[in-house]
Amino acid sequence: MERFQSGLFRRIVLIHMLQALVLSITGIVDSVIVGQFWEAEGLAGMKLAMPVFSILLMVGSILSTGLSVQVTKFLAKGKRAEANQCFVWVCMSATAISLILTLAAILIPDTITGFFADYTEDVILYEDVKAYLIPILTGNLVVIMQIVLSGVAALEGADRRLTASIAVILVSDIIGDLIAVYLDAGIRGIAIASVAAYLCTCLVLGGQLLSGKTIFHIGRPHMVKGMLTAVLITGFPMAVRFMGEFIYPMAVNRMMLHYGSINGLAALSIQDAVRYMPLALGEGVMTATLLLTGMFAAEHDMEALRRERRDILRCCTINGSVLAVILALAAPLIVKLFTKDYMLQELSASAFRWYLLGVPFMCFNLSVRAYLQGLDKQKEASILTLINQLALPVLITLLLGRYWGVPGIFAAFAVHEIVLAIGFACLQYVMRRNGRSFSDAAALGRLIAEIRGDITTLEQVTEASEKVIGLCRENGVDNRQAYNIGLCLEELAANSLLHGFKDDREKYMEYRFIIIGRWLILRLRDNGRPFDLTERYKLLDPDDPASGMGLRIVFAAAENVNYSHAFDLNNVCIRVLKQSSREKTEKQ
Repeated sequence: MERFQSGLFRRIVLIHMLQALVLSITGIVDSVIVGQFWEAEGLAGMKLAMPVFSILLMVGSILSTGLSVQVTKFLAKGKRAEANQCFVWVCMSATAISLILTLAAILIPDTITGFFADYTEDVILYEDVKAYLIPILTGNLVVIMQIVLSGVAALEGADRRLTASIAVILVSDIIGDLIAVYLDAGIRGIAIASVAAYLCTCLVLGGQLLSGKTIFHIGRPHMVKGMLTAVLITGFPMAVRFMGEFIYPMAVNRMMLHYGSINGLAALSIQDAVRYMPLALGEGVMTATLLLTGMFAAEHDMEALRRERRDILRCCTINGSVLAVILALAAPLIVKLFTKDYMLQELSASAFRWYLLGVPFMCFNLSVRAYLQGLDKQKEASILTLINQLALPVLITLLLGRYWGVPGIFAAFAVHEIVLAIGFACLQYVMRRNGRSFSDAAALGRLIAEIRGDITTLEQVTEASEKVIGLCRENGVDNRQAYNIGLCLEELAANSLLHGFKDDREKYMEYRFIIIGRWLILRLRDNGRPFDLTERYKLLDPDDPASGMGLRIVFAAAENVNYSHAFDLNNVCIRVLKQSSREKTEKQ
């Protein structure tokens, strides 16, 4: 059970890390080609225009994060129709926002370019910014939808679809860049190639929606009260994050031009390109934390949350440190890909090594924010994001840049991540001393008793049923109700073992039973074939009581039965209102 949860965490981290890594590789390829063919001026132009991606990532991440959290909650409660409506409204919102940005790029291109580059007097640099910026804004819909559709694929556990999309965006971007070089299209051609690559990956991710093999589909929107508001509120911390990533680079660009030179700006452009390699790990940990925290919190599973926190800390410290050391050793070789200028190579290697010092702390800070979002603590997550992405880095960059110049600007990222991680660790220590924890929000009520375990054989099914019945009796639950709960576990677990595993994959089944407040809650999770027992129950013939006897027993015993298929796992949750032996005697 514990091993499988850690494996699930690592699997989600890996797939999203690979996705972010491939996106970073496309950025590296773009920067390498621009640096080799259009040199420092081209790199500086890309650096000034690059904050536009923060705007698009902000829109896509708000919608994707809000969608992921809300859909996880809907599926945990068995509300698949509401989950699909959430997806439909997110797609409509993305299209509306994209239309506004596209019209702005077409109608007022000079005004937009001036916003990004009005503080440079270099005419060639200004034109390079415009050449890269406008095509990206014109084709912004595919950038936004790639983020949304990737989140949908992650929710469904569609690893193959995500892997295919990763390969497609990498290959198509490289081909597009080579065509741009062949046609001598400049950095405008590089920008168009990036948009085309995002379009190709959207076709791969979105093609599944048309096949009918997914829980989501495009249909007529039906407004559910508060749904879109909940999505936006849940995703608001991402707005704060990417707004910070938009404002902060622009502030750094201004400071670099003030304290440094075009070469300093080009070095930052190279740093921006290669930093996505370690950032990919942070994005993977953050996504896994967000998705799993939302699921565990909806199930009020405090033990799973505790194990998840341990997995987060281990991944950030060990994996983050190892990755940082490897990249630091390889830095001189990496920067040679971008430029032939020896001085610029030295400057870029220094900038990258300073960045790498903060990688383990960056991963930790990203996961903390995602953990708070998963617990539905949007206010705390927004405050942490504002401090992490804007207030603290701008303040530290101003101070270090003023006193140490260019090296201070390079070191500012690592310093602010370290300061924030230490600050949060101190806050957590104080809260624990006072008997409080951020995870308290996940508790449904007073936990009276809990039992959990793994099931891989029919003998273990019987043992688990007996343990659940015994726990009920120990806590005053009516004997017949206790027997019914045990029978539900037996019927569902045995059916899954006998009919749910037809391939060679390793069998995994976990049960968890809790008595919390006035509720008896049984949850079963397995990695077998999808089987929606709620839909199957609706198809039973009412005139044939012998058919589907197991399902009839389950639905007769429970007040509420929910099924969801997320992360390639079947999840069944049965809720029964507790009836004690004393209450039954008084009624009789």
